[in-house]
Amino acid sequence: MNKFFFLLFVFLGTLVFSQTPKKVTLEMAKANVNPTVLDCSPARDSCAKKSARGELGFYKGLKLKPGAYCFIAFGNSVYTKTELPKNSITPSFAYCFNNEMKNSLDSFFKTDFLHKNDSILAAFDKQGRGYRKVDFPGGKAGIDRFLEKNMVFTKPVKSDNDNPEISITYNLLINEKGGVSDIKELESNCKEASIVLLSVIKKMPAFTTGTEAGVIKKSWYTLVYIKK
Repeated sequence: MNKFFFLLFVFLGTLVFSQTPKKVTLEMAKANVNPTVLDCSPARDSCAKKSARGELGFYKGLKLKPGAYCFIAFGNSVYTKTELPKNSITPSFAYCFNNEMKNSLDSFFKTDFLHKNDSILAAFDKQGRGYRKVDFPGGKAGIDRFLEKNMVFTKPVKSDNDNPEISITYNLLINEKGGVSDIKELESNCKEASIVLLSVIKKMPAFTTGTEAGVIKKSWYTLVYIKK
């Protein structure tokens, strides 16, 4: 019986220790890190300096810019996002830094932060404590309904060129209260429809304001109107 428990202990120990390197290697692979040449000392020093200044943050890869990172820092119940030049931060450095900062992040957010950072940042954004693009109430569907209801023509209109569709694009500057404070026509192939659209824009309800690091900012909104 003792021999049985000894063998069971050896088996379980082998299983646990064989899984740990695989887990680390998998995380490294996701960050495109080669564990055989990993040197974490520069990242460790950088993390120590930030921690000494009371800074809490991590590096996050930019989905639309492969090889580029931004540094996301938390403070005063909001987060800031600083985009870094491409290739200024290596995957190894980002991986090591985040791994070094992991315990502090986990303790602050009471969860496995690095695996849940997307949902955490999304919650900050939704609460107006992060980043949010300016938008029309109800999104694209809402503005389509608004235009369909209010774009009324007293006579038939058609494009000024060979395009069978009327296509008009305006840039709207949305102020801190959600109102339209500046209107710029970018392109139009129907002067009459542009005049009607301009009058409709001036009747629009307040937009959802844009925020940057928790601060409401003036933001440009591109409105595209197409009539078939």
